Amino acid sequence: MNSRAYYFDYLRVIAILGVLAIHVAAAYVTLYMKIPMIQWEASVVFNGLVRWCVPIFFMVSGALLLGRKEEPLGIFFKRRANRILLPFIIWSIGYYIWRQYFWYDGTLDVQQFGILFLNNGVYYHLWYLYALIGIYLVVPVFNVFVNHAKLHLVGYLSLVWFIVYCGFRYFGYQVGSVVPEFFTLSNYVGMIFVGYYFSRVELSKAWRWAIYIAGVLGAILTIQQTFSLTKAQGAFTSYAMQYESPFVMATAVALFVWFRYVIGHRQQHNPDFKPSKLILMISRLSFGIYLLHVALLDVIRTYFHEAGEIYINPIIGMPMQLVIVLVITTFFVWIIEKIPYIRRVF
Repeated sequence: MNSRAYYFDYLRVIAILGVLAIHVAAAYVTLYMKIPMIQWEASVVFNGLVRWCVPIFFMVSGALLLGRKEEPLGIFFKRRANRILLPFIIWSIGYYIWRQYFWYDGTLDVQQFGILFLNNGVYYHLWYLYALIGIYLVVPVFNVFVNHAKLHLVGYLSLVWFIVYCGFRYFGYQVGSVVPEFFTLSNYVGMIFVGYYFSRVELSKAWRWAIYIAGVLGAILTIQQTFSLTKAQGAFTSYAMQYESPFVMATAVALFVWFRYVIGHRQQHNPDFKPSKLILMISRLSFGIYLLHVALLDVIRTYFHEAGEIYINPIIGMPMQLVIVLVITTFFVWIIEKIPYIRRVF
């Protein structure tokens, strides 16, 4: 049997689709009371139903990076630098140029770039690379921990992170609590432990169904709470949609577990099972698609809406933009992948 766990490919595919959907819908969700309510509500649903995408990317990273054979720091960082550091620098420069010429006056300034680069201000989607590099810096230490700890300790750590950072942080927002800010494992670090744990633990059918139900409720509450908080504040608020909210994480875990068991079951009982070429291709190209898609979206969205003026109903326009961006970016990254040297930045 092929030792490769194909459910990771499916997770990467749905995650990159989710990222595209979020960025397509983002321009509409901020137009509360500025566009017809049904269009705004549709954008919130479109956005809210896919917020799990970023946690899934981090969970996949945790599942694949943790529990590996321990290796010298030099070798570990050399491999990750070749994969992440060069694209990080090149795309930051590229998007700074794009930013200045597409949105501003075309003036390029090294000092301005340095300030933006050091403050995650070059372009909105590049934050993911900052977070990923930060996680890579501590993965070797965490890898030693998971290699020598019982699995239930990793589960305990994941649960503590979920309760303190996700749950208490979200509900603490209602009363202005800052306690979770002092929690050791903040932001996305906890997600890699969650991914590792749920890629290793064996769950009974009853536990799986409980997780699936929690995931569905999480998706519903993500949208309901966004509606509720926005109405209460009189302006759009995305607090319930944050990637580390308990609702979003519940849905992310449910999808992760579902694909692990459904695809894993198929692979286990059919040694010849293999995802379609399209799934494998999008999975392989997902990093490049992530890096490239926002520039294309900048261009095509002007045909759908501009400065709050809607040209095509978002209910139709959002899926159209998603498909257009996916097809074109996949094609371009597929072509670039075949070009020596240049492909290293994808």
